[in-house]
Amino acid sequence: MKNIAIKLFLISLLNSILWFRRFKRKRAFKTRDETKTGIEEPPNVQKPEKDGAAAEQFRKTIGEWLMNHRQSKSMSIYRVAKDGKITISQVKAVEEGSTNYTINILSGYLTGCNLRVSFHSE
Repeated sequence: MKNIAIKLFLISLLNSILWFRRFKRKRAFKTRDETKTGIEEPPNVQKPEKDGAAAEQFRKTIGEWLMNHRQSKSMSIYRVAKDGKITISQVKAVEEGSTNYTINILSGYLTGCNLRVSFHSE
């Protein structure tokens, strides 16, 4: 019984510490004035685009090419995902080009399709 009480106390203490850290992290960047008025940006600062139209078009073009290659080899999305050790939704994301996927996901897709990428200098 004593061991259970000690364990419960330690769990409660750990939860309190974790809650305090989360609360402190949320409040770390807010001062009293900012919570009342909101954070305003300087008038002449332009926000950069999150992702340019050129990059999105590039992803879609690559995705279409990869999907055509996969279909020409009669490979299913499931097989590419399994062989590349990525999820089916990640395979779809690469082919649609709608999301900014990581190098690891692209590498998994290429592995699943038995494709290689090489770089050459001129």
